[in-house]
Amino acid sequence: MARYYFDLHNGEGPTRDEHGTELKSREDIPKELTRILLDVARDELPAGDRMTIAITVRDESGDPVTVASLIFNNEWLDVLRYRLRFKGCRRSLPRINPTRSIGATLRPAFIAGN
Repeated sequence: MARYYFDLHNGEGPTRDEHGTELKSREDIPKELTRILLDVARDELPAGDRMTIAITVRDESGDPVTVASLIFNNEWLDVLRYRLRFKGCRRSLPRINPTRSIGATLRPAFIAGN
């Protein structure tokens, strides 16, 4: 087993992981990254319309191994429609079905089957 350190970079600035997490192999890193990113997103995303959450993974010697990020961007379509009409643009924006769940689109492909 090897110890990896997951340093968080979010709206509050960088947070260095001082304790680390023991994983069986390097192949377990993406699953741990996904878990952390989703936990942080669940706690922080309602705070605004745009946010980037990133995690840098370091190995036991402190060398960076990988970096992963989750980008959230919310666009209010009613505001965009108003702006387009106000500017005289005739381009129509797509209609969104509010009953369709978009939560699945935030899940990385490698865990979508779980």
